[in-house]
Amino acid sequence: MEKKKKFLVSAVYYLTISAIVFLFFKYAVFVIMPFIIGFAVAAVLNPAVRFFCQKFDMKRKPTALLILLLFYATIGMLATVLVVRMTVTVGAVSEKLPGLYADTVEPALGRAFEYVNRLIARFDRVPDNELADALTSFFNSLKSSIGETVSNISVRAITALSGLAAAVPKFIIELLFAVISSFFFIIDYEKIVGYIKSRLPERAIGIMTDLRDKFFVTVIKYIRSYALIMLITFAELFFGLILLGCENAALYAFLIALFDVLPVVGTGAVMIPWALIELIRGNLRYGIGLIVLWAIITVVRNIIEPKIVGTQVGLPPLLTLISMFVGSKLFGFFGLIALPVGMSIALSVIRERNQLSSGTK
Repeated sequence: MEKKKKFLVSAVYYLTISAIVFLFFKYAVFVIMPFIIGFAVAAVLNPAVRFFCQKFDMKRKPTALLILLLFYATIGMLATVLVVRMTVTVGAVSEKLPGLYADTVEPALGRAFEYVNRLIARFDRVPDNELADALTSFFNSLKSSIGETVSNISVRAITALSGLAAAVPKFIIELLFAVISSFFFIIDYEKIVGYIKSRLPERAIGIMTDLRDKFFVTVIKYIRSYALIMLITFAELFFGLILLGCENAALYAFLIALFDVLPVVGTGAVMIPWALIELIRGNLRYGIGLIVLWAIITVVRNIIEPKIVGTQVGLPPLLTLISMFVGSKLFGFFGLIALPVGMSIALSVIRERNQLSSGTK
């Protein structure tokens, strides 16, 4: 009975902690996200501020402000260039879609229909060409549906860009709070951290320090693992596109590999439309080759991703796969990354506690 009681108490305890963590990350974390970002920026830049203050006997406040301004100027410049290029590219592609359909897709469908119609005419024994009439009606409705779909895609893309533009004010307000809070955090970072430490017991400070170190180590390993996956995807794409005779294979392989890093997007967002366009144009070898290449990359990625990520962050491949799936379902793209990192840190802490307890025994 004592063992059962201990088990029930432990289960309730860990379930309660898990529920609190879940509710925090599901609801509260996004409310206070600007301040979390501000504190994170201050924590990352604080070693540089401390170094310059100690090395050159500089005052903390102007040094912190200068480093923070340089950091935000660099990030802002890169973000501006990226957003402008992406917006221009999406807008240009959206505008060209109807023309691409009219010049390429519709003539190709017409040629395919004429071929099928001639083929059927040789063997058609149905009186009054009922089958040919049915096929003509089907083709016209298909052509109309595809045309409407292409137009809708263009309209939706422009609408999405307008929606993003409408969401910019809210994003700017939250970003402004993050930037302002980071100024306050970095100026008084040492005082804030010192005050928090003075209010916590030594054991809690040790646990928080240990968790912080494990978090940064795990994140670095996570970045390293996805960089390796991206390199493997790039190599597959590069050699596959060279075999297909693609010009600028290295550039295309690099851009598609960047898309592949985003699990929500993946290589299929680029390669499947590309393959369909080539098939419609009549480039059967090229289109089929792109589909085969995409299938190989997808299979290889699904096999190596759990293994590489699990090996790097210290999780078994199956547990990595489960945590990535559950994290994406619960928290979206954020959970896809955060849950495996959290599981790795938790397992690392459990292993250390087991080693300490076994050593004590």
